[in-house]
Amino acid sequence: MKKFLITIFISFIAFASSTTIAFALNGECVEDSSGNIVISVNGRAGTQDRNDGSGDIPSPFTYSDGYDDEDMDSGGTFATNCNNQPDFYKVKFYKAALCTADPYVTKASPDYSSCTDIFSNASGKDVIIQPDTDTDLIDQPLVIPVGSYPYLAVIVDNHLKIKHTQKYVYENSSDRVPMFGFDEAGSATNKDTCYTLDKVTTYTNLIADGNGDNYPTSYASAQGGVSILPSGSRTASTSLLKCVSDASRTGYDYATEIIDQFGEDKTYTVAAGDASIDYETMS
Repeated sequence: MKKFLITIFISFIAFASSTTIAFALNGECVEDSSGNIVISVNGRAGTQDRNDGSGDIPSPFTYSDGYDDEDMDSGGTFATNCNNQPDFYKVKFYKAALCTADPYVTKASPDYSSCTDIFSNASGKDVIIQPDTDTDLIDQPLVIPVGSYPYLAVIVDNHLKIKHTQKYVYENSSDRVPMFGFDEAGSATNKDTCYTLDKVTTYTNLIADGNGDNYPTSYASAQGGVSILPSGSRTASTSLLKCVSDASRTGYDYATEIIDQFGEDKTYTVAAGDASIDYETMS
């Protein structure tokens, strides 16, 4: 497991020991009032398509809030998949510090000489975060020297864990949605509710088998001896989700994604060593 520095420019001096997480996602799913993802009438009928220039692609989901995928020639508001927020995040925090200067150093270890720790735990502290809910990181009085601290530096584990249950429904119908996968062999009657399992993937979808562009087998050991699986597979042994027709939640747990690179093109992978990155600027 690796630790990564996140530096955030902040325009305020006071730091709150509890925070509320509410992410704004592009391409969120249309949901009903109960939080169920809705498959539209046309999506169910297979007549709702998006076109990327090479042909029509059946797309059962619809983006919410008028989001339109501009990469599409047509049907940009429809989707083969969409986004929503997990019920729970679990993040391991090692350090939080207020800094008078940016600790980020290009191609070098961070410089914390201007920083004052407000949280430090060499072993790491697991923090469970729920969207729109106050979450405490610091559980003791906070005392810092008087001054202006324009930067907040946070060191976290590169293993991001999420735990989620999701139900799918048809628009204007009480029929139950059959969610396929997990080796159902074509039979998924009424399996409309899916939940996460304790399995591990990487952001780049590279595994650690030593083949081709994949990581060497030693990478899995360096990441805590985990078994890294390819995402997007429908087999029972590799699927990150299990879908059921009842209230059973056998194996319901946190799924883990190893953040092994930074950047949308996935060309800079981090196989070893700590990293210092500029993450976000806040106004």
